[in-house]
Amino acid sequence: MTTRTLSRISIATLAVAAFALAGCSDSTKDSVDDAASAVTSAAAEAGDDAKDAAKDAGDKVKEGAEDAKDAAKDAGDKVKEGAEDARDAAEGTLTAETVHLHDGFVKAMPAGAGMTAIFGMLENHTDHEINLTGFTTSLGKSDYEIHEVVDGKMQEKKGGITIKAGGKHVLEPGADHLMILNYDGAVEAGSTVDVTLEFSDGSKVVVKDVPVRAIAAGEEEYGSDSAHGDHDMHHDNDK
Repeated sequence: MTTRTLSRISIATLAVAAFALAGCSDSTKDSVDDAASAVTSAAAEAGDDAKDAAKDAGDKVKEGAEDAKDAAKDAGDKVKEGAEDARDAAEGTLTAETVHLHDGFVKAMPAGAGMTAIFGMLENHTDHEINLTGFTTSLGKSDYEIHEVVDGKMQEKKGGITIKAGGKHVLEPGADHLMILNYDGAVEAGSTVDVTLEFSDGSKVVVKDVPVRAIAAGEEEYGSDSAHGDHDMHHDNDK
């Protein structure tokens, strides 16, 4: 209710009272009726003002609640994004789309042979250097190591394999390769093996259905017999 409306009600009320005290002539009665109407009109206007004020207050409360809801949603979204970023950082960001094992294959071996290897071309399709630090396969229980051949002798490659941005790295007999050790079963030609590549940033890239071949095209061995013999002896001594 505005000050102006209160003033109108007060003046009209005083006028009614004054006319009532002055007597009840027709002209006075008309004046009293007019004053009474003014009081009623002013009161009605005051009621409308109060109603409008209440509505405005309600709208502001509603707007405030909606703003608070939006702020809470924004805060929740930021927390969710932060959690996703933290998870990505923890799990790594490399995928099967950014890292390929091109023309990869596993060398077939009979049961009891104990070891074989994985060859192919590792391709880095990212804009930064990546570091392969390990791998596993769907063969299950066995040992997995990244190997290199130095001066005709095979040995574990310390630090893994680093591939520059947009670069490639060959896995081939007599050079770097992924070694599967202490596996008792047969790895039969014509079957497939899933290979999981593990990287220094925590990424794990699964390469599905890597074929098993009896020999590589144009290759009969994946390292010298003496190199693998020395390696096998080395592992026997570790047991």
